[in-house]
Amino acid sequence: QSGYEQDQEISLALANAAVNLTIYYVQAGRLEEAEAAFEKGKSLGADFSHLLNTRGEAQRIQGQYELAIADYKEAIKVNAEAVWPHFNIVSSLLGMGRITEALDYLPQALDTDRKSESPKGSGVVQSLQESFQELFEHASERVFGSYLGPAMEIMEREGYLELFEQSLTLTVFVLLKDHEKISEERFGRIIQAFEEVIGKRIPSQVAVLFLKTGVEYFKNKNRKALLKLSREERITFCEQFGIESP
Repeated sequence: QSGYEQDQEISLALANAAVNLTIYYVQAGRLEEAEAAFEKGKSLGADFSHLLNTRGEAQRIQGQYELAIADYKEAIKVNAEAVWPHFNIVSSLLGMGRITEALDYLPQALDTDRKSESPKGSGVVQSLQESFQELFEHASERVFGSYLGPAMEIMEREGYLELFEQSLTLTVFVLLKDHEKISEERFGRIIQAFEEVIGKRIPSQVAVLFLKTGVEYFKNKNRKALLKLSREERITFCEQFGIESP
């Protein structure tokens, strides 16, 4: 390996380290240090679109949605083909309860994914899960259905319905893992939205069943609730949460 190649590897490692430091400092609230790490990553040649998107993600997780959206939009300016900033804008808008804007951005995100060189849907399930998590954990309960229904229609129209349903099941597990942060009343509204919008779709019924069972098990401390699941469903549920199957 030549000295030039070694220098390139070292520079790349340092750039990646600066990206990771940016995330750490943002999450720790050490914003001046975060900005310094961000600038260092930029000067070391880190992928600038990725760097902006990464800082935006750290800000979104902190609930700094407007700052996150500004970074995502800047990331798209740098690289119009970048897929994830589009989905992350949707997630941030949902966190703020801005449903109409989120629905307007969703087709753009799907279109960008479809045009990307990556296999269709690569990473989309996780991005959709993050957007649902923002909706159900942070937005007003009254807007759950007003996003879920139209979003499902968009997904079906764009050929992403299967990934939509996969993301809902994943979302159920994430919400149940966060059950201590979510009130039983809020879970009730989430279940209501699921049943009203997707409950009649056979592939989605398992997600609804897991959600109801999880609320019974975790919020009402009813261990026998797991017996309502089939053996295969019970194994899946217990593996997700590291609990012993009854």
